[in-house]
Amino acid sequence: MKRNTNLKYKVGDRVIYQSDAYSGNSDLDGMAGKIIGVDGSALPYTVEFDDSYIDAIYDERFGGKLGHCWHCTESHLTLEAEKLKLPS
Repeated sequence: MKRNTNLKYKVGDRVIYQSDAYSGNSDLDGMAGKIIGVDGSALPYTVEFDDSYIDAIYDERFGGKLGHCWHCTESHLTLEAEKLKLPS
């Protein structure tokens, strides 16, 4: 399987999670966090959220706080700075 190397976000980016009608985890909707790992897989981003989440994973490859991490797709993430921009 070919790995995705054309990724939009990078380690250190602050993001906000949003599921959609077909996929994702709606329990994480609106949660903000920091990308701590990128690996090019089907769920390429490991995000450490600011708040804990009961079903969160722990990926020892990237560290992160136990109970704060989740593997995410690009379609479920928005840069925090973009989300916080006020309309002109």
